[in-house]
Amino acid sequence: MTAQALPPVGHDPLIVALARYVEALHRRYPDGPDQLRREGLDARAKVSEMVTIQKVTAA
Repeated sequence: MTAQALPPVGHDPLIVALARYVEALHRRYPDGPDQLRREGLDARAKVSEMVTIQKVTAA
């Protein structure tokens, strides 16, 4: 989506902001997800295993 192709006024601002964000990501990382992974920016690579917390119940 370019500046000339922005949706007309009255569209959901969240959708417009999301479209701008995706466009900026595409400009910054033109190779897509592969480039993110190569640069170590893929968030999934940083997710650690979840720990189960045991809750103590009153007797």
